[in-house]
Amino acid sequence: MPNNQVNIPSVKNSTMAAHTTAMENKLDALAALLEAQNHLFSHQNAAIDLLAADKRSTLATDIALLAELIQAGEILEEMDYGDQISTAWKATDNTEYTPAMNLCHVDEGELEDGEKINTAIFEWDKTTADGIPYSARQAIIEPVDAALPAGTYNFLVANDSWGNNNGKYIQFTLTEDLPIGGQIRPTAAYNALITSGTLDVYASGDVSTGNDNKLYSMTPIEGQGGTYLGTTDGTGNLNHWAYVAIGHARWSTSFARLWLNANGAKGTYWTKPERYAVKPAQADSVDGFLYGYRGSNILDYIQPCKVVTAKNTVDGGGNDVTYDRIFLASLEQIYIEPQASAGLEGVYWEYYKRLLGRTTPAPRSQTYARLIKYAINATTTAQTCWLRSAGLSNTREWSVNTSGAVGNNSPSYAARCAPACRIGK
Repeated sequence: MPNNQVNIPSVKNSTMAAHTTAMENKLDALAALLEAQNHLFSHQNAAIDLLAADKRSTLATDIALLAELIQAGEILEEMDYGDQISTAWKATDNTEYTPAMNLCHVDEGELEDGEKINTAIFEWDKTTADGIPYSARQAIIEPVDAALPAGTYNFLVANDSWGNNNGKYIQFTLTEDLPIGGQIRPTAAYNALITSGTLDVYASGDVSTGNDNKLYSMTPIEGQGGTYLGTTDGTGNLNHWAYVAIGHARWSTSFARLWLNANGAKGTYWTKPERYAVKPAQADSVDGFLYGYRGSNILDYIQPCKVVTAKNTVDGGGNDVTYDRIFLASLEQIYIEPQASAGLEGVYWEYYKRLLGRTTPAPRSQTYARLIKYAINATTTAQTCWLRSAGLSNTREWSVNTSGAVGNNSPSYAARCAPACRIGK
């Protein structure tokens, strides 16, 4: 019988081919669906980003809404360190600016009654419009219990690191009684008092230094005639020579603190903070810093919180506690190695840690270009900017200069500053 074979398609192969085609169609359909969903999600994410950006834009100027988020502990869900807010501020010449303020840190602030509240620390990105002394050079003599009668007196100069007076006796003659609160101040030639300086008499520390303000001048000589008043070491009847020569580097009594927290116009807010203090000329020529925010609701949300600042050894060491609406950053807060014990003057601010790009605090007395500050009214001009920390082993004040160098400055130097505050409710 002939072996005739007929080629009949396999039912099994035909079924598998059909299943394969169906699967491919389903995969194509699923791929199309996924592509459509990805397209939808990308649009949704873009919309969410736009909404978030719009919310951040709103927060940048809506201080009331900002304070609500801070109070609720949700600020870092809407803003990141380095994000900025701004509100109108007027300089002494009535020029209006909208200074940007960087979000630097988020933590609790402590009010004077001990209550702790959620706050966010914001600091001006630029410096203030005017330079101010941290503290003016002080008087050397100021009676507090009784007038100093007219007559001849002498004192021994100690602690003079700035001139040629150290170890010398300075003699002078008062032609009339120096009343309680009256002051004797060396002129700018304090570094060569005997050879080229004068001792000027003022009615009180509420009178700024100037030829038109002093009562009269005395020409000192080297000698020990008359009544001995003591040594310029800050005890007895005489001020410490460092404060006479360069000013007092102490935050609690500084003009910087007074000015930053003043809500009055020029000539209205000066209050003498301590014996020997002298009213700086800027107290009569520069409006109080907070006065620049007049009419702005930011004043309703800047909280007066606890600020701890170390004192130098001339002040006896230790620290001061103040409650300030406006303050300046310390060394540690800008992520520079502190002189004080870690955390005393406040923990580091995350903004500066990121700005410096470091994992450990940066060494003192070095230069960091990223720390350079520019003025709000001279945006291309670098400024020397005050910090809050005093030089603990000397009588100078820490600052960041125009090159970004972190170093010491004489407190009487007129520098700019970057005000910081805690916002909350």
